[in-house]
Amino acid sequence: MNTTAPSNMPSPITDKSSFRRDILGLRGFAVLFVLADHFNFPGTEAGFIGVDMFFVISGYLIIGLLLKEYLHNGKSLGGYGWISIGSFFQRRIRRILPAAIFVMAVIFLASLLIQDGEFKKQTRQDSLWSLLFVGNINFAQRQTDYFASSDLASPLMHYWSLAVEEQFYLLIPFLFMAVVNWHGFSVAGRRLQARPRIMLVLATLCILSLTSLIILSFNPSDGLYFQTFPRMWEFLVGGLAALLKPKISHRSKIYLLLLRRVSYFTLALSFLFISPASSMVVLVFPVFATAIILYVNQQLRFGFLFEKVLINSMVTFFGRISYSLYLWHWPILIYSKYLGLQLTWMSSVGLFFAAVGVSVVTERFVERPFLRVGYIADFYSPGILKSRRVTAGAFLVLAGGLFVATYQPLISTYISKVTAEREQAYWTPPLEDPGVISVSPSKQPKTSPPEPITSKKSVYLGIFGDSTVQCCSATGAFWPRLLARNFNWQFADYSRPATSFLNSGVGSNGCTRAEDCPSVEGQLAAASKKSFDAISITSGIGDCLMARKKPDELQRDIQKILQNFRRTYPTALIFTTGLAVPIVGSNSDCNSRMDNIIRSASEASNIIYIDLSRLVSNPTDQLTQDLSHLNDSGHALIAKYLVSKLKETPEFLKMAEK
Repeated sequence: MNTTAPSNMPSPITDKSSFRRDILGLRGFAVLFVLADHFNFPGTEAGFIGVDMFFVISGYLIIGLLLKEYLHNGKSLGGYGWISIGSFFQRRIRRILPAAIFVMAVIFLASLLIQDGEFKKQTRQDSLWSLLFVGNINFAQRQTDYFASSDLASPLMHYWSLAVEEQFYLLIPFLFMAVVNWHGFSVAGRRLQARPRIMLVLATLCILSLTSLIILSFNPSDGLYFQTFPRMWEFLVGGLAALLKPKISHRSKIYLLLLRRVSYFTLALSFLFISPASSMVVLVFPVFATAIILYVNQQLRFGFLFEKVLINSMVTFFGRISYSLYLWHWPILIYSKYLGLQLTWMSSVGLFFAAVGVSVVTERFVERPFLRVGYIADFYSPGILKSRRVTAGAFLVLAGGLFVATYQPLISTYISKVTAEREQAYWTPPLEDPGVISVSPSKQPKTSPPEPITSKKSVYLGIFGDSTVQCCSATGAFWPRLLARNFNWQFADYSRPATSFLNSGVGSNGCTRAEDCPSVEGQLAAASKKSFDAISITSGIGDCLMARKKPDELQRDIQKILQNFRRTYPTALIFTTGLAVPIVGSNSDCNSRMDNIIRSASEASNIIYIDLSRLVSNPTDQLTQDLSHLNDSGHALIAKYLVSKLKETPEFLKMAEK
């Protein structure tokens, strides 16, 4: 079947037909906001709103382009328009893939020069996720904290926004075709034209997406920042601005000028006052301000701020290279930190200009040549794609697949609780005579612990407890790995989220039945036949309720568990830790209660107790955004402290002598 457009068919509208210098200016400001934030320039903590501005601009351009193509082609077909889905994806591929793949290849090759096996492995995995444009799902599943210290971050973490954007591009043409071809669509008995139909559907989706963001913001997780559907409203707000018909009366122009000035002011205030600690709901201010500016500028292309600021040649220059600049700035920042560069004012300026320089080259020799390539063919939608049933079905399948992929961690957690299945350890510890097992080391923190101590035989560390030891690092650099690297130890991790000390520990850990609750007691039973030289036990949050109601009984039960550890591993170095993460709210007294109980139980069981309760001094830098877990900096802090404390113990010295 011939898939090329007949000679009487109009050609698809290209991106150039929508070119506006003011949009380049907005893109320039957006990328400068992001770079200022990442390079730690003073007073730029809200720079991350630049990404949200990009999303609004993308929605405005893409949906506006689809509508123009539909209406343009409909003129030659008696009002029945169509869009070329093949050409749409071809344009997106030419616009996004060349620079994205080129920068990704450089990042991957550069990672091979880093003497860190764990970093290489993580970069290789992140490259695959990013290449498939599902990197946001990868970081959401790993509960990555976007606002944590970038010392140990992935050099591909910024590809999450490209993934969200591509997922939007994947869905929107099928949704658009399904709605505009739904000619029987009516509201209150009144049949709607194509533009009102698509506006009504997009507005509904926008409300649903924003509502999901508001609901999830009440109990936010670090992965929320990367999820697709709670971000979709930003694209749709931009798309709705493109679908609105212009107001041409004199009075409406006066109101629009006033509205544009308010939007400029709102955008400036957002940059000054929004912070990483703010709820994501406050993004409605910069998002709607950007959409209003785009809508008004389409009709009123004059004014002091418009002419002197927004279409200023310097600002539009950064807008022209904004895509390459966004791709390059993050890996340049991350690799410079791996090389030991401290982010001072001068070094930040130097890195900024380095990113600008390489971006200019990439835009000129990678982006631009592909944009100038002619169409491979002037595709038009074959008959099957014009069927609203087929296009609606394709949209539902794609949307359902993205939903399942995005929320797979929640589904998996629910299933694991119901079935009470426990995952295997990272490696199987030896039973009697252990051999040497190679484990990839993780990235050392900038405040690196002392040089590793070389022991005469392999030492095996067993990790028991809750998610304090396995969440939430951008690169998997949890403190047990850092601890093991410093001592050249191998380790097996039996820890699980929401773990209490007791099998009967139904408390504040989210369990409703004792048999579904992971426990230190159960972890010991699972590992009782394994051989360990050192053991770490970190738990307690799940026992807060019992600590308040029956503290003496809880202490006796924990003491029995610790004594069981000592009987099972009589010669091992066993240590327990206090709660490292300060608990706020109604359970704020949990730290002191549990620390006292664990300390007393440890001393009575001849087990080392290491107090971590006062170690976290700067929660915004050392904890995740919701202040519930350690981030990269927090894990590095804990690891260094434990190294110093363990080296002071007689048990460690005896083990080192062996």
